Amino acid sequence: MPMLVQDSLDEAMTALVQKVIDQLMRFAGNSMTDDGPGCKAVPPAGDTNTDPICSTKADLMAVMDPSQGDSSLQAQKVFLSEMALAMDIGWNKSYVQVVSGVDGQVLLDKWNYTNKARLACDAQHISVPSGQLDLMQTLDALITYYGNLLDQERSDMTARSNTQVLLLMRASTRIDNEDDVAYKLNTLCDMFPDLNIFTLTDNPNVFSGVQQKMDRRQFLSDNMFTTESSQQGIRDTLVPKVNSQMCQTPSRFVYPACNTDNLGYTYNENNHEYTHFITPGRVAYLRLGPEQFFSSSDLKLQFESTFGSLQFCISREDPMPADGGDDVTCMSTESVSTSQVEFTFNAPCNEDQMNGDCPPFYISIQQNPASTSTDNVNLCSDDECPFPNSIRYTLKHENMRCNSVSSLAVPAFLLAAAALLRQVAQ
Repeated sequence: MPMLVQDSLDEAMTALVQKVIDQLMRFAGNSMTDDGPGCKAVPPAGDTNTDPICSTKADLMAVMDPSQGDSSLQAQKVFLSEMALAMDIGWNKSYVQVVSGVDGQVLLDKWNYTNKARLACDAQHISVPSGQLDLMQTLDALITYYGNLLDQERSDMTARSNTQVLLLMRASTRIDNEDDVAYKLNTLCDMFPDLNIFTLTDNPNVFSGVQQKMDRRQFLSDNMFTTESSQQGIRDTLVPKVNSQMCQTPSRFVYPACNTDNLGYTYNENNHEYTHFITPGRVAYLRLGPEQFFSSSDLKLQFESTFGSLQFCISREDPMPADGGDDVTCMSTESVSTSQVEFTFNAPCNEDQMNGDCPPFYISIQQNPASTSTDNVNLCSDDECPFPNSIRYTLKHENMRCNSVSSLAVPAFLLAAAALLRQVAQ
């Protein structure tokens, strides 16, 4: 029997392990379902196959309209079911919550679903109480919901949050009380500036009046509408369109020190950081709103990468900043172990600007394009690594101040009205 040489054995084992890793990576790449907000159907963000695919986690709040008959209601159910299958539903991933447009009653609670198949099945069989669409009462319930979400984020000392999308569904008939609905939406958006509003209807004029009366344009695009009612048409046409819109919507940066209910609240800024992971071939988008840094001077944003080299791009105008774009500044970490870059901004908001006029910071994160996937990544050893080649990044900051934003971002009467609505609802 021939003797095994140690060097030959080590070499053979190394080659075998590498083959196993290659097969695992190929399987993971073929089976991943988070191209957009966890969707297979979202096309690449760029024009070529080498451009990165956006990767966004989203919380979708869908408002159903039962007032236009069974066929309309069935189309809404089919859409929600197909959306559930397209998204990466799961714990610490994307979520879907469904409420009635009659009164804001919860029909499907997002915390009950960590399995997309179960969510899709239940969405097809939602029991929706009959009645007329009442967006005023529904928005009162949503003000309570989003207010409680903000309170929970502050108490948890969280740094990041999923993209928040409010989807209003309405068939055919234009909204009657457009002024009142626009006012209520403005109240909600003042309280929750990161909220993104989508509309879904078969008539482009249904929400146009409300949209035009909004103080700030938080409708990410013009009204989306479709004449598709078949399940195949919804799956092939509508779901990819909605997913593409969600994919282009940045995740949220949350700073617990921005507590508008307590101006004496203090927080150790050194303890606050945003940590997440990016996989090569994908890009993450992040929004840092002016409500988080309104009173800052000499603001510093520090990005650290571990297990690979990353490129960080920042813009005040483009929600999807890319290297070479107008008003875009990019910096890259160089080391495959741990490396850091820093952006500095002197007085990011002018003294004569109201909070709503001060633009946010839009941030994109992706693998450093100057390096290849083979020489730019160490195996990710963090317990939370989603994949072996994931790269961890951390956002820290210095001199982030928002102590005066509460009196500028949200008028006192709006804060009082929102608080009263939440108390009444509870």
